[in-house]
Amino acid sequence: MELQREHNKLENRHFKDKAALEAKYKKLYDPLYSERCKVVTSEVEEGDDENPTKQDERKGVPDFWLTVMKNYQNTQAFRFLGKTPHQKLSLEIYESDEEALTYLKDIKWCRSDGPRKFRIDFLFKPNPFFKNHVLTIMYDMINEDARLIEKVFGTEINWHAGECLTQKRLKVKTNGSKNTKPTILRKDCPSFFKFFSPPAFPHTPYVEFDFDEKWQKKIEAHYLIGSTIRNKIIPHAFKLYEGKTINEDEENEDDIFSEEDDEDGIFSEEDDDEEEDAEWEELYM
Repeated sequence: MELQREHNKLENRHFKDKAALEAKYKKLYDPLYSERCKVVTSEVEEGDDENPTKQDERKGVPDFWLTVMKNYQNTQAFRFLGKTPHQKLSLEIYESDEEALTYLKDIKWCRSDGPRKFRIDFLFKPNPFFKNHVLTIMYDMINEDARLIEKVFGTEINWHAGECLTQKRLKVKTNGSKNTKPTILRKDCPSFFKFFSPPAFPHTPYVEFDFDEKWQKKIEAHYLIGSTIRNKIIPHAFKLYEGKTINEDEENEDDIFSEEDDEDGIFSEEDDDEEEDAEWEELYM
């Protein structure tokens, strides 16, 4: 119909204008984030608020991003209007992750290859846990407003020997002679760094792909965390570092599930609790 074609034209124009406006303000925000990184990593020293000529004796802000993310975890997280499953989607930092995250010096995001994709980069100082200097997650969106995700790309972490935080090495003794070497098993353990290993896309080149609802639920949950890092944690880092909460009027409704979003009971406590718990643990534990 002619009316639908006109609507589609306006929708495409809206999409382009929205992308242009985002790009315009990102250019204005980025210099502020660069200065913040310099302050946090001690490339510049901040003066005392009461005496600007007095240099801060401490260089940089110790454990800045670790504190930011833990404070968000403790004060904000995802809210589901009283539904308890939000705990499965919160930005969870485990005690075993904390030392590694003290080496995190900045978090950045940008569009990649056009408006459909965006990436989040975690920049690390040299550390005893892994060799990567940057850990990246990238989202390829079909429709970002509708939270329709086509693929998510992660980063393979190159762990130093014996320092892997996502798996434990277990030695299992086997029956045999004294000289028999024990069997080495690997056991998954909960870690924030599992975030960089998103659910694999359930598709093989020679098999027609049918929509996988379970995969879509997992990938949407992953995207919610990524969009929170992009839209809340990066722009409000100083506020979160100070332990302040993000005001409700600053929140984007697109980043919070409402009861209308849960028409299919995706996060209902009655729906296959044991099966869903196993799925979430597989993704984030």
